Amino acid sequence: TSGYSLHSGQSLAAEFSIAEDMLITDVEGWINGNFSSSGKTFTAAVYSPGSIGPGVEIYSTQVSADGAAQGWFGATGISWYLEAATYWAAFEVRDDDNLDGFMMPWNAPFPANNYAYYNPDRGWRLNSGLDVGVLIQGTAAPIPEPATLLLFSAGLAGLIGYGAWRRKYHAPACERRIKAGAEMAPPISGSREYQQVLFSKSVPVRVAAGYNSQAIQVFR
Repeated sequence: TSGYSLHSGQSLAAEFSIAEDMLITDVEGWINGNFSSSGKTFTAAVYSPGSIGPGVEIYSTQVSADGAAQGWFGATGISWYLEAATYWAAFEVRDDDNLDGFMMPWNAPFPANNYAYYNPDRGWRLNSGLDVGVLIQGTAAPIPEPATLLLFSAGLAGLIGYGAWRRKYHAPACERRIKAGAEMAPPISGSREYQQVLFSKSVPVRVAAGYNSQAIQVFR
């Protein structure tokens, strides 16, 4: 079977688009294995579009080939979140990979719209005639349900309520008496409670301060 080599000096990529936000679970290529042992590794990656072919890497993972003669190989069981848009799936042999001497056959029955290949000297180059097989699978990204949003709202309301309770019941004792309008014994001039009354951040209220019953104004 004829095809295109995948090795340390050449990577292959195919363009794909998704119409809704998705969790990608599989990124695989149809590979004709010319290797005799297991444990051979390469890298599957997803890129955003660049000016020519793949642009910025979004996800990547090292995967292994098991020595089978031919089949789908790549990243499986992943959870790569992608928004609705166009991307590139790439198959590469990076510095920490050891796969060499196999190819991706051409003449895929349902080819992608665009393909690209990479070599260190020229970078990514477009080639719509590569026609290699690429398999992208995923599920629609979950959307928060109304019940989840309701629980979030209830939790937020609880936090707000707790803050109001804490301000009410953990305020200084003299300030609570002021806000409640309760009768209070006049604090001793110069004492901590006296200073709290003078510098309280309560709403404007008239309170008794000092030994005499002289009224003072306390402002927020």
